[in-house]
Amino acid sequence: MSLVANILQGASKVDLDVINRNIPSIRKDMDVLKKNVVEHVENVHVKYSRKSKLNNARLNELLRYQQTLEELKNKGELVLNTDLNNAEKELSNNMNELKVTAYKLQVLLRVQSILKLLDKFNDDLGRLHYVNCVHSIKALNGIFEDIPTDEYLEALYTLKGAVADKQNILIERLQTEFSDNIDLQHENSTTTLRIRKENEEMKNIISALGCYSECLEPLHCLARKLWEDIFIPIVNENLILEEKEDDMFASLVLCSQSKEKTNYSIVFNNLEIVLKFLTVNFTYNISESKTALEYIGGDFNDNLSELIVKNCLRDTMPSNVDELQRYNVIIDATEKLEKALLKSNIFTTQTASILEYVNNVDVLFIDKMCAGYSMKAKEIMKKDLHDITEVGVPYN
Repeated sequence: MSLVANILQGASKVDLDVINRNIPSIRKDMDVLKKNVVEHVENVHVKYSRKSKLNNARLNELLRYQQTLEELKNKGELVLNTDLNNAEKELSNNMNELKVTAYKLQVLLRVQSILKLLDKFNDDLGRLHYVNCVHSIKALNGIFEDIPTDEYLEALYTLKGAVADKQNILIERLQTEFSDNIDLQHENSTTTLRIRKENEEMKNIISALGCYSECLEPLHCLARKLWEDIFIPIVNENLILEEKEDDMFASLVLCSQSKEKTNYSIVFNNLEIVLKFLTVNFTYNISESKTALEYIGGDFNDNLSELIVKNCLRDTMPSNVDELQRYNVIIDATEKLEKALLKSNIFTTQTASILEYVNNVDVLFIDKMCAGYSMKAKEIMKKDLHDITEVGVPYN
């Protein structure tokens, strides 16, 4: 046997002894660690008999075992490569044991990561760092998604329930805080929109809503209320608007005077008052590229464009040449309103244009005149048929 072969075999025997001596010991230590982790999870998240607290010592111990197992795995592969026949059976058993132990270690590391993120979530929630809370929830859900279905540990199911509870707590907290900062109430013929003056808390809330799709319902709810209680009545009814302000809130009060539609200029003026109020008092961003108003407007901007055209601008179409010649006033007013809608981000460049409708006034005027002539022709024909009578001798 060559000198190199003797050295390799000697080294392999040493490695084999290290593996055979350490694997059983590590397996026992791992069982103890597993028992401690499971008890910790049960005490904190089932019995609630102990407050959760980061245990860096346990995490460091798990990481140390992970490194040791990796070293033993490498030694085992080296021994197998030297073809020590008399040691293969014992080594094979220990290598299988090493795989099982490494598998258990990975489970415990996942549990430890979950516990650490839960503690971070609690700390951030107490500090009102809602965006960080969202990131923790996402990371926790990501860990559970990556866990193989055959990786069973009762503590994991307990922790999954704890994460679901934390997620619900976060959603409820964001919804409550959002409602405390902006509120829209409709009672009888009066609608009141109250917005708390710009503050860091609301900025944090909106940012958290924006990066967590499960939390966006408050924005959709606000969009529905704005559409149903403000924008529809402004176009379809005769309203009086009044702005109010105190130390904490800016308010906009809308009082309905009648259910009958009013002049386009009043409708446009009221819409511009609402847009300015929202632009000044609801200045938050849902992401780096999108404002909260743009997100809210996405729920109804096309419907608003259609409503303005059908229930307001259609009534402004001229009935004669004199009205047609003066129609530029309405076109200018419509252009001004559309600019305000775009500036507020309620409208985007993808929203159906109300200006395009009035710019087509020549065609619409001709259509209206033709429709009028057609209606008169039908009335004349009906009258002529009514006046015509057949006179003659009855036929037997």
